[in-house]
Amino acid sequence: MITATGIGLRAPHVAEVLDQRPAAGFLEVHTENYFGGGIKLKYLEALRRDYPLSFHGVGLSLGRADGLDADHLAKVGALVRRFEPELVSEHLSWSAFGHFATPDLLPVPLTHDALDVCVMHVDRFQEAVGRTVLIENPSTYVTLDGDFDEPEFLLALAARTGCRLLIDLNNIHVSANN
Repeated sequence: MITATGIGLRAPHVAEVLDQRPAAGFLEVHTENYFGGGIKLKYLEALRRDYPLSFHGVGLSLGRADGLDADHLAKVGALVRRFEPELVSEHLSWSAFGHFATPDLLPVPLTHDALDVCVMHVDRFQEAVGRTVLIENPSTYVTLDGDFDEPEFLLALAARTGCRLLIDLNNIHVSANN
């Protein structure tokens, strides 16, 4: 497990990181940015020689009611097998239904039914990547009626799936101010 401070690697900074190799405990990359293949994967190969990687997904839509996108899940699984990151994480949110997608990470209703859906999806996600994943707490812009408060929901999800939790302090701040 990574116990160091890392850098969130974003596209505008890849060349600088490759050139300067700054001191960092790990690099966090958004998994979806590497689905297209090409030169980005070569850069990631070069960087992984010097840094542990953490893959963070923002588009799996774990809370969607109509099942996970099998193609998206397969792409994440292939990247994890290829690069063997130290950590694999995903937001607890939903952003798609069928062929419709939103550019926002929408909050999951904190209900028993939604928990059952999320448990099924986290289990499938962990099976696809062959490891325990971390689920990130959401930033919530609206509060939906539910059966749980957010910490209870996250703890129940972790208890039922064995996943770990990734706590984003900025998301807590956003949620507290909305």
